[in-house]
Amino acid sequence: MSDLTAVEKRKLEKLFGMETGYVLDFSNRTFEEFIRDSTGLNIFDQRYNHGSGSKANRLRAFWQKEDNDVVGKLLNDILDYYEPKGVQWEICGLIVTRLLKHTSPPRPRTTEHDQAAQEQRRSLELQHLKDSFFELAADHDRNRAGLALELLLN
Repeated sequence: MSDLTAVEKRKLEKLFGMETGYVLDFSNRTFEEFIRDSTGLNIFDQRYNHGSGSKANRLRAFWQKEDNDVVGKLLNDILDYYEPKGVQWEICGLIVTRLLKHTSPPRPRTTEHDQAAQEQRRSLELQHLKDSFFELAADHDRNRAGLALELLLN
């Protein structure tokens, strides 16, 4: 079983035009031949019959059932076959490299902007909690204040 992440799968699907059920310009015959030449496996085997059985769904099942080496080899061959090279193609090439090197998927990075926004949200939440606490401390109805404090703490 390959360890492609959902984000990696989405990038590959977008590059290969899989949202329509197709994979690039492959017919059923050429798709079967291509995968057999690349991996020695039959993509139309019942093992890969997933969802509607379209080429895209079969490729998705292939990603789930085969290990990183086999999936990486096939994806590398598909990228070699793919004509228009560009940024998306290069990103998918990095995914293939990761699969073939047996490294873990990259962890999501937080940018400095994301961290600053998170810190600002946290600061506002803490200020709101502090204000609520001081309002409760000044409340003369101690029962109501105690119940509200319990909610605040939770």
